[in-house]
Amino acid sequence: MTRLTSNRSLRAGALLLQALLVTAVSLSPAMAQMKMGDTDTAGKGLIVRIQSADLVFIDRGAEQGIARGDLFEIISSETLVHPLSDSILAVMPKSVGCLQVLQVYQHTALARLLQLDRGEDPMLKPIEPVVDADRRAEIEKMMLRGVRAAAGVDVSRRVAVIPGLYQTRIGETRKGWGLLAASATSLIGGFAYRSNSNDWYDQYQNLPAGLPESDYTFYFTKAQDRRSRSNNLFWLAGALYVYNWVDILWLGDAAGAAYQAPPSTGLHVDLGFTARQTLLRLTHGF
Repeated sequence: MTRLTSNRSLRAGALLLQALLVTAVSLSPAMAQMKMGDTDTAGKGLIVRIQSADLVFIDRGAEQGIARGDLFEIISSETLVHPLSDSILAVMPKSVGCLQVLQVYQHTALARLLQLDRGEDPMLKPIEPVVDADRRAEIEKMMLRGVRAAAGVDVSRRVAVIPGLYQTRIGETRKGWGLLAASATSLIGGFAYRSNSNDWYDQYQNLPAGLPESDYTFYFTKAQDRRSRSNNLFWLAGALYVYNWVDILWLGDAAGAAYQAPPSTGLHVDLGFTARQTLLRLTHGF
């Protein structure tokens, strides 16, 4: 009788422990993210295979209406957890990159990774079509820079010493000419006001003694006013120059995919036949 009671107690304890484990797992952020992903991916595609560093396969093809050139967002989810109670407040989808379909098959399609946030693994990430016009324009601009770089006509950043020149060279003529005109206007205006300020100050210095105090104040105020305007225009020129470099560096970082495929094990032999490649290269991945 004692043994039977002990077995029942052990069985009840095991069932209670199992129930607690199931509850904990179901309330964990990872499980909530998986459930959110299952709900979001209904009717949408997934990245099902990484072919190379920038080529992937998706589980959507001609039967689902996929066409060559289609653009897709790569979607991940971000879980917002309460810092005190550890309860899940929200699971929010976010875009971590984009891809373009290159070749379509009946049930799958080959796509190129155009952009991917650093640290993100595209495998089994959901995808959805790009519908926002601004986002599409941004992706097309990024693709244009990639085509220029592949063709060997990418613009050197040395031309960025002159604000706006780099932007005009990569096709952003409106932004480039606007930046160039604003920088030139602020610099020319700054030097003009500085020169005029110096003239007024020289006149102030050469005023004879015995004049009313208002005359001295008039010339000195004019000189100070021109000097203040000159400084403001020089500050504006400096701000435009900083913006010029921020714009260039942002464009350069966004142009390439950040994902790097993990190295495969084994011995690889690469043969190069161009002037910039080595004739024979042995690579061993660990």
